[in-house]
Amino acid sequence: ESTNNGGCLAVYDTVEVFLSSPATVFAGNDTTICANNGFIQLNGQVFGGTGAGVWSSSGNGIFTPSANDLNASYQIDSLDIVNGSVVLILDAVNSCVPASDTIIITIDPAPIADAGNNITICEGETASLNGSVTFAGGGEWITSGTGIFVPDNVTLNAQYVPSAGDIANGTVTLVLTSTSNGLCDAVTDTIILTISPLPIVDFTPQGGQFNINQVIDFMNQSQNATTYFWDFGNNGDTSILSNPSYSYGANGLFIVTLIATNAAGCVDTITYIFEIIDDEITINPPVLPTAFTPNSDGFNDILFVRGGPFESFNLRVYNEWGNEIFIALDQNEGWDGTYK
Repeated sequence: ESTNNGGCLAVYDTVEVFLSSPATVFAGNDTTICANNGFIQLNGQVFGGTGAGVWSSSGNGIFTPSANDLNASYQIDSLDIVNGSVVLILDAVNSCVPASDTIIITIDPAPIADAGNNITICEGETASLNGSVTFAGGGEWITSGTGIFVPDNVTLNAQYVPSAGDIANGTVTLVLTSTSNGLCDAVTDTIILTISPLPIVDFTPQGGQFNINQVIDFMNQSQNATTYFWDFGNNGDTSILSNPSYSYGANGLFIVTLIATNAAGCVDTITYIFEIIDDEITINPPVLPTAFTPNSDGFNDILFVRGGPFESFNLRVYNEWGNEIFIALDQNEGWDGTYK
């Protein structure tokens, strides 16, 4: 009210003063989440004051729908994950006395599943797996095919045995999934197993009879092969030609081996035994000794005709009167000097 108004009437005005209690803030309890499901549902509370609050973070995550929503959600970001934790602060808005509260979000690392590199094996082989899982209790293999894991599908370095269907398809996908993940979501990794068919190896030597120094052409009849290795079984002689030629300088039995390899490194081998003959027969002229001594002493007792071999043989012995006293039609039959 005004005073010392002179001849004027006093005037006055009024004002209302509202008293508010200081705000109390509760941001929630500390908690732990996983890096691969880093979504936090907040439930902040502001008691007294205006009842309003605003969120902030020590990291770079995002509040949705906004930081002014007490029940916002917080999505962690890569910096939060690297740091391993993030502090969320809830401040009261327009409080006569500043008021705030914090919660600490601990971030566990996400599981990592590594199925290894893609694998190529040959038909009939098994695949040696080399999976690894970190930040989880274990792992489990799954196949897109119908093969089996040995000893089981929870052994990270198991052997995979392809089925007939896998082999026919040529490829199979193997998936490694983390297990016992705790607060985290399971993670997976995949590899492609390629199953290469074996080469089919075979060859044929050209010609029916093989003679000394004859050039033999080896006809390669292999399938699904890219490189070849020949071993002719003679003095270490070899060849890497597809269709080599070779000759033998001596007669006898020889083992010829062909090893065929395909682009995947798969190998097949075949071995044949060949006989090399000597078709050149040496014929020596007949040779008669000038004398022999049929005295039964075991030395030079029998008259033989040497030389040959002969197509026919006819040995006749006559006495001084021209009488035939011995005849032999076999070269191995000799005259012992006796006669009847």
